Amino acid sequence: MNLQVRHLMRGRNPDIDSTGARAAPADLWPAPGDVLSYPFPASPLQLEVVSTDANDTFGGTGARLAYVTGLDADWNPVLAPEIIPLAGLTPVPMPSGVSYIRRTSFMVIAAGSGQRNAGDIILRGQSGGPVLGIIPAGLGIDQSAAQSIANGFEASIIDTFVGLQRQAAGWAEVGIEIRDGRQSGAWLMVASATVNASQTFVQATPRAIGASIKAGWDIRLICLSVSGSNIVVSGLMQLAYR
Repeated sequence: MNLQVRHLMRGRNPDIDSTGARAAPADLWPAPGDVLSYPFPASPLQLEVVSTDANDTFGGTGARLAYVTGLDADWNPVLAPEIIPLAGLTPVPMPSGVSYIRRTSFMVIAAGSGQRNAGDIILRGQSGGPVLGIIPAGLGIDQSAAQSIANGFEASIIDTFVGLQRQAAGWAEVGIEIRDGRQSGAWLMVASATVNASQTFVQATPRAIGASIKAGWDIRLICLSVSGSNIVVSGLMQLAYR
């Protein structure tokens, strides 16, 4: 029996420009501090979770518990997910003490009376390390369209959609790229598509559907170019693991 597990990768970059500090190309993720490329780590990291709002704390009105899964130093799935009781502005380390080479999911799983995260919830390396995931205020799930394939698995692209948000005019070109993550190899373009403001979403070019990604490889959605300033670009990709 050929069993498959589906995974939905979602990303959103809230501000991409044609020139300046936030000029494309830019990965589809929140891009904190004008860090436009998602930082796939070259070596394992000890991770921590912190919020930008004091109400995101265990017993508070915002998010209370965060959930993290990822890959260990040998690219194997960490079998037990991390359940992290949040402490607002105070960083909380991963309870397991495992060092991660990749995060694979990051979300809020419990909240107080506000029913959602009050601030941005950030997954990052300890002691000011790189940011590996961001759950924007109110959204409850990481918005970083970056994923990696664990040992023993292979993934294929089921479908991909990209779109602009809150735009009266303009366009964006978005690409699907893969690379050998173990070797920090060069990014290879699988497909690209252009979406404009008159479209709600556009499906990526058909040749991307069914494209295979091997164990130890990374995949990302990247905005290649935009028509102007303050362009908000979102994307969804569904992967099948086997």
